[in-house]
Amino acid sequence: MQGHRDLELVGALVMEELTRWVAAQYGAFYLAEETPEGTELRIVGSYGRPAGGNGHDRFKMGESLVGQAARSRRTIAPTAYPVTHISISSGLGPMTPGSLIVLPVVVDDQVLGVIELASFTAFTPIHRDFLEQLMEMVGVNVKHHRRQRPHRRTPRRVAAPHR
Repeated sequence: MQGHRDLELVGALVMEELTRWVAAQYGAFYLAEETPEGTELRIVGSYGRPAGGNGHDRFKMGESLVGQAARSRRTIAPTAYPVTHISISSGLGPMTPGSLIVLPVVVDDQVLGVIELASFTAFTPIHRDFLEQLMEMVGVNVKHHRRQRPHRRTPRRVAAPHR
């Protein structure tokens, strides 16, 4: 992931790799952004997400399981949910996963985002431990890219003389 400065590209790469590592068929990566209405989580990467489906691209803190995981700073892994609540898109049409996990990305007590994953098979305790440990690494990477991003958008300036 290092070397990619575009957070949308980082989000797409994270989703592609992460879903493969834990055998998930659906993934969504939401980054926290400050807006005039407060902090919102905006989708920056996904995997297996239906185009034009029922999913939302933004959530406020505390809204849905995505916003709730961010506000509580805790992983949410419901064991039962409505069958029609989540669908994974393929050429065959929508399919329903059997397991869902929503993980906050927190670094230095700051919520940077949320990752939501779904799979046809249950996430094992090993998957959960791996994912929870990986969230800090993802967060450090996001924080690094956010620091780099302003420098890309501003023109290069000649260094001022030392005072």
